[in-house]
Amino acid sequence: EDFASGEVEFNMTVNKKPLTVTGVTAANRVFNGQTTVEVSGGTTAGALGSDRVTVAVPETGTVADANVGQGKKVTVSCTLDGTDAGWYTLTQPDDVTVDITPAPITLVIDAPSEAALDSKVEITVTVNGAMDGYDAAGKINLKIDGIEQPPELTLTGNKAVYEWTAQAGDHTFTAEYVQNAGDNYYAKEASDAKTCRVK
Repeated sequence: EDFASGEVEFNMTVNKKPLTVTGVTAANRVFNGQTTVEVSGGTTAGALGSDRVTVAVPETGTVADANVGQGKKVTVSCTLDGTDAGWYTLTQPDDVTVDITPAPITLVIDAPSEAALDSKVEITVTVNGAMDGYDAAGKINLKIDGIEQPPELTLTGNKAVYEWTAQAGDHTFTAEYVQNAGDNYYAKEASDAKTCRVK
């Protein structure tokens, strides 16, 4: 019985082996108006034998927005290096988070040093230290001679103005910052005092 000899051709697909990046961490920081955060660390698992493949972890990752928040997800775009990198695919880390905490601001209060009795005195409170494009969203608690002046003042463009009818005597003005929920800022202390003599 005769048997024919020959060659058999077939196609074979070799899928790239997945590599996973683990151990990437982000450095918690104070709000700075930016969406970038520092990241570090990172190792891969799954490379075969003596294959030359390493992972390059960037110095920074990004968050969806710049605002204050706890456990905010950080997107990190790692890359593969090495002569055998083409045989692998990379699964990016999806467990990197960062805490962004409020930034400190200061309050400056401005008012005339003297005023006439029963005149209208404009007391201006200005926020210093807010980032461009991210105005302070809290309220201002103005005190005259230590007594709160309702209602709390709303900031517009990091400034609030209060109109006071001058009363006889020497008076002291101070201001405090009242945080809103999720506020990007806080004030460590009240403003310096401003004095006004009414006569």
